[in-house]
Amino acid sequence: WNIEMAGAVAATTGMVEVQLRNSINSRLQTWNASQPVNDPNRTCAYTRDWLKDPAPRLRQIISPPRKRPLWQKAEPALRDELGNCAKPNPSHDDLVAALPFGSWLFILPQPQVSSPQNPRMRIWDETLKHAFTARNASEFQSANPAVIYQWANAVRHARNRASHLEPLLDPGQLIRVHRISARLMHSMNPAAASWLAGQQYIHSVLKRKPV
Repeated sequence: WNIEMAGAVAATTGMVEVQLRNSINSRLQTWNASQPVNDPNRTCAYTRDWLKDPAPRLRQIISPPRKRPLWQKAEPALRDELGNCAKPNPSHDDLVAALPFGSWLFILPQPQVSSPQNPRMRIWDETLKHAFTARNASEFQSANPAVIYQWANAVRHARNRASHLEPLLDPGQLIRVHRISARLMHSMNPAAASWLAGQQYIHSVLKRKPV
């Protein structure tokens, strides 16, 4: 039963992860390509490839000097079972799909971030908040990016527990995973949230929980 519940949690959180990465990626592609070029050594505009060609403000976060750039976290998922490179020249979309869940949390402002001059908060204010504008027309309204971060972190935590087949025996916690997943999805895509809620992955397995 626990294996079956792990599958239900993975299905629920996996759909949210796909929507989260697509929503953030779309906003960052548009934002990056619109950034002005103020570097006299650069002769071309910034591209939609924000992972490998980030504008300065985003570069502070995902590719600072002397630190591993964010896009390299996708490399393990682009190797085959023998460790060989399966995609020698991965596209931007390949890298986005291969990034681990934590990468998206890394870009969002954390709850303790409050300064409007913080790089993550500035990018949130300029573009990322628009990835979650559906929340303004729903019962899950929140102008505070800390709420989005907390929801996303809860989904990530549940996904990791399911991936490692940890015990998933608390009905209250499992219902919370379903609710938070639906709320985060609704903040980005209400139609997809309605579909996800209708699948009842977690609730269906809960009904078969052994006594």
